[in-house]
Amino acid sequence: MSPRLPLPSNERTALGAPDARGLAPEIGKTRSRLAKAVYGSHEIDPVVLELVRMRNARVQQCNL
Repeated sequence: MSPRLPLPSNERTALGAPDARGLAPEIGKTRSRLAKAVYGSHEIDPVVLELVRMRNARVQQCNL
C-alpha cells in the first residue's frame, strides 16, 4: 500500500509505519509530550485506552 501523501523520506518507524514526522515537524514535541503523559499514566483505564486506540486506527484507516 502506498502513502496517500508524498513523504519526505522512505524511512520507517520502529513499528514499520512510514515516518511522517517531516510533514509537520512543529507539532512533534507536543505530540511526544502528550503521548508520554497519556500512555505513562496509570490513572487511565486500560480498556478505555484500548478502545480509543482502536477508534483512532479506524478513523485513520489503519489495519487492526
